[in-house]
Order: sequence, then C-alpha cells, then structure tokens
Amino acid sequence: MIGDRLRARFASDEGDPSFLGIGHPDVAALIAEFAPGSEAVELGGWTSTNVHLVGPGQVLRVHQRFVTRSRLAAVHDARRSLLARGLLVPEPLALLRCGQRVAELETYVPHTALAGDVAQFEALGQLHRASRGIAVPRPVDAQYGTPATLRRYLLDVRGDAETMRVAQWALGIVRELRRQWVPARELPTHFVHGDLVGPNLGRSDDGRALYLDFGCAAVRPRIHDLAVALFYLVVGPNDEGLAPDFDWSRVPELLQAYESASGEQLTDLEHRALTPYAAAIPLAVAAPAAYFPDSTYLRYRERRAGMTIAEWLLAHPIK
Repeated sequence: MIGDRLRARFASDEGDPSFLGIGHPDVAALIAEFAPGSEAVELGGWTSTNVHLVGPGQVLRVHQRFVTRSRLAAVHDARRSLLARGLLVPEPLALLRCGQRVAELETYVPHTALAGDVAQFEALGQLHRASRGIAVPRPVDAQYGTPATLRRYLLDVRGDAETMRVAQWALGIVRELRRQWVPARELPTHFVHGDLVGPNLGRSDDGRALYLDFGCAAVRPRIHDLAVALFYLVVGPNDEGLAPDFDWSRVPELLQAYESASGEQLTDLEHRALTPYAAAIPLAVAAPAAYFPDSTYLRYRERRAGMTIAEWLLAHPIK
C-alpha cells in the first residue's frame, strides 16, 4: 500500500535520522575526504544536509533516504542543459555515497538574495524559457498533489483528537479544491523547479539570477511554479502572512513580468488554475503528515497558517 511505502521513506530512528547534521559520522567522513582541513559551513535546508566546503569552493549535499541515484543523475543532466543554455546554476561535479544515502558535490557560487517580487517572477520566466524540452522523473516528495492524492493521504492520518480535527478541516478544504481544480492534462506542462522561493533563488556577483536546489524539479503544469512563488509571497518568510493583508492587485504585474521573461502568454485556463494550484501548496506540504512518525506535524502553526490561506484563496479566487 502507498501508506506503507511512504512511512518507510519518512521513518526516522536515532541511528539513521531523516535529516543528517554536519556532525553525523557519515557526513563528517565525506567532508574529511573531499575537504581535509578546510572550513565546513552548514548552509541549512529542509530536505537535505547542505555544507559549504570553503577550501575547494564546493557544496556537499546529502539527501534523504528516499532520493535515488537515478533521480539525481537525471537532475544533474537537466542542470548541465541549463548551464549550456546560459542559465546560472551550480555545476554538478559528482554523485557519492553517504552511508545508505546518495550525496552530491557541486560548485559553490557566491551570491546574495534576489531582492524584489517582480525580479523573482522574471527569474522564473527566464528558467521556463531556457528549460523547454528538458525532462526529469518525478520526485517522491514535492509541494504538489492533486485533490485525489491529498484526500487519500489525509484519510490515512491517525492521531489524537486535535490532530484528527485538523485532518477533517483539511479534508473540507480539499473538497472545495476538487471543485475548482483544473486537471494537469488540460494545462501546458513544462519543466518546473517546484520550489523557486527564498534561499533557492539568488543574485550572483555579476548580477545574474542564480537557481539553487532542484530537489522538487519535475515535469508538471507550468502554472504550478507560479503558484508556489505566489503562495510563499503571501505566507511570508516567517509563516505569518495573512491572505486578506496581501496586495492582490499586484498579481497581474507579477504575471506580466513572468510572461515577458518567458516569451509566452499564460492561457485563460492557466489564469483560472492559479487559485487552486496555489491553494494546493500548503495542503501538499501538510498531507504527508499521515506518514511521519509523529503526526502532530499536521498541527504545527505553519501548517495551519498555510491551510488558512488555502481556505481563503478558494473562497476568493484570484482575478
């Protein structure tokens, strides 16, 4: 059953936790092998351990157990294609083993944060323009889920009374999501980054947009990438944003910036799909709580903040 497979992927124990820190013996051994005597700085990250090896100017990324070598190899090929087409991404250098996991080495590119909402949507358009025809296999874990998938996950949630109350609330949101959903087969599909927000988008020293962390890359409706970018603008960096406080009148300007940079117009159906696809983001992040060892993940403040935005969006579709 799908639930059993996902529980196995997300399971954690003291000897092999889901996230390895820089001090884990397997990670420390790789650091010692590839950067002996060099300073190693942990860069943070949600789905992988990311370490800047200062001496050689590289980044070591150690992935979770469910990430396969074949998936990473395909993503490396995609990144090399983007480099050849003039986009700035860290050059992939090698695939490695880190205990029972796959790791990778890539170049470190000095950068600062990419400032400005319009600049973010322009960078997304540039990525889509450069990535036409590129394909990668779907990741196991991503900020994407159809209403049917989200419902199946949420029906598998088990926990105390408060956890189940939140699960029932989420299922109610999914019912409305299903009513407004536009199936992927009806939308233009494309290579998408899947998480082009915050620290995954920078500005290099020579002023170019820098694209980082392709862990969620896939071939999906291209509106999914815009929905991710928009949702995280609303929720804000501290998960404290409220949908009624967001300046929704700016959305046409952001979409125009994307269209100008990508060289393609969004279709009328894509405009309609932006609302449900944005509302699906926090639900896709929360729903896999059914397969975590501690299902209270579903009740975390940031999970509920995101679902509140999803509920508001579905009641106030983006014009």
